Amino acid sequence: MGEIPKLSVPGPAATEAADEARSRKAVVAALMTAMALASLDGTVVSTAVPQIVGDLGGFSVFSWLFAGYLLAVTVTLPVYGKLSDTFGRKPVLIAGIVLFLIGSLLSALAWDMASLIAFRIVQGLGGGALQGTVQTIAADLYPLKERPKIQARLSTVWAVSAVAGPAVGGLLATYADWRWIFLINLPVGAVALWLITRHLREPGRDRARARAAAALAEKDRTPSGTTSSTPSGTHSGTPSGTPSGTEEIRAEGTRGPGDSRGPGGTSRPGGTSRPGGTTGPRRRTPRSRACQSSRASRASRVDWPGALTIFGAGAALLTALVQGGIAWPWFSAPSLALLGGGAVLVVAVVLVERRAAEPILPGWVWRRPAIASVNLALGALGLLMIAPMVFLPLYAQSVLGLGPVAAGFVLSVMTLSWPITAALSSRVSDRIGVRRTAMTGIFLAALCLAAFPLLPHPAAPWQPALLMLLLGGALGIFQLPLIVGVQGAVGWSERGTATASILFYRQIGQSVGAALFGAVANAVLASRLGGAGDLESVSRSLEDPASLTAEAAERLRLAVDAAVDHVYVGAASAAVAALLVLLFMAPRHFPVAADEPDQDPAPRTA
Repeated sequence: MGEIPKLSVPGPAATEAADEARSRKAVVAALMTAMALASLDGTVVSTAVPQIVGDLGGFSVFSWLFAGYLLAVTVTLPVYGKLSDTFGRKPVLIAGIVLFLIGSLLSALAWDMASLIAFRIVQGLGGGALQGTVQTIAADLYPLKERPKIQARLSTVWAVSAVAGPAVGGLLATYADWRWIFLINLPVGAVALWLITRHLREPGRDRARARAAAALAEKDRTPSGTTSSTPSGTHSGTPSGTPSGTEEIRAEGTRGPGDSRGPGGTSRPGGTSRPGGTTGPRRRTPRSRACQSSRASRASRVDWPGALTIFGAGAALLTALVQGGIAWPWFSAPSLALLGGGAVLVVAVVLVERRAAEPILPGWVWRRPAIASVNLALGALGLLMIAPMVFLPLYAQSVLGLGPVAAGFVLSVMTLSWPITAALSSRVSDRIGVRRTAMTGIFLAALCLAAFPLLPHPAAPWQPALLMLLLGGALGIFQLPLIVGVQGAVGWSERGTATASILFYRQIGQSVGAALFGAVANAVLASRLGGAGDLESVSRSLEDPASLTAEAAERLRLAVDAAVDHVYVGAASAAVAALLVLLFMAPRHFPVAADEPDQDPAPRTA
């Protein structure tokens, strides 16, 4: 008889690896879904405004549907970033998803415009956790060399969702009901919530807690006032002269909390080596005591005064920027009061954060050139993105005479090139570096934006569409390397704060861009039309060309064309400013945190 063939049975390690891969895919799908929801809801309401106002009324305050959500997302980003570093990413993300879904449900049940605005703010409070924490978890999931892949996907999701929002909102409002704009979030968000709850684990947080417990035990073993033989020469348990978390990053991978070596690396097989050279029986701190102390310490480190002052300053300044020139004149009492109050609160933020033990906006995000330069560069990105996202659809409808769907397609071609170049940007940055790659992308973006005013009047629809295709490709090269570069420059305990910082300034850029470019467009219209109207009234007039003579309609089109041209010149200037920031501020080679070369195991997915 021949030999019976042996069956190959996968070993436990292979099975565990396969389960790990499946769970990681589930977590990535949940992260992309959460990012899409947060980004989509920033713009999805814009095309449903006529139906919402017709149902609920409140035309005079409808702009707060956008401003309230944007304000809530922006002011909470740095707070959630710090909370994710303190308590872990998972609980912060879960809380954010739950809050976002509650806001979505309440928005769908709104009975008037005031209630809808209030519930949109609740939705934005959850959206801030989604935007910041999602990208931080993605960085935790993958080692440095693989990180550009996942960040490319998230960057693409953010761009596609923001651009597709108006089209999705218009379709739902036209063929269903505007309340479905919010109801559709519930099943989608619930799936993301279940996947995160079921599959995401955080060994990075567990290691940070273990190190904190080990530091507490070491402090108990070391007599007060003595100096342990730590490599840095600092007192035991008191890292000095470094930002929060730096000592932990440097030590990671050299000595874990369960290692039997002393602070100087000496072996303690049978006893505990004391700083004075004496050896005694090893003392063990009960795990429950360490955990309780760790929880109490984390809770006491939350900078609540800083969070409140950041909320106040952000709310005052963003309200002034978003509503100035719309709800009231720029130099009216409300604008001046909000700007003055916001300036006072900014000073208060600086004073409070300088005294806080664990500040929400720590000074090191501006003292480190890699992070400071990216803060400014992504702020410029947020500003220049207003030109295509807000003013291109207006140009396509008012100047080119396209319908809403066709106008949406002119803008949406950006989403075709953005993911391709974002995926390729990691290979480029591996060859020429983060700084040069980002500078190449923003230089090309500046050329695309500067070319828009050179289009003929009237342009063929394919001409602005081609520019948007090229612009999407340029911005895909620009944004992703900067995000990955910053996340690689910090360790786990600082990654949430650093990621939230750069996203915070991107949001600030969007708010400033909306106010600045709106003022520019209205000023150009006033000069061309002799003060006869603003951008909103002119665009409404062009929606009903039968009420205008051919000469009057053409005059209005030329005025809108000139206004949008000036906006694109401003956007190109913002791109040039970002280029100069990277040229003169960004380091030639972005630093890599000590724990990145030998990346710790990624957050487990079980």
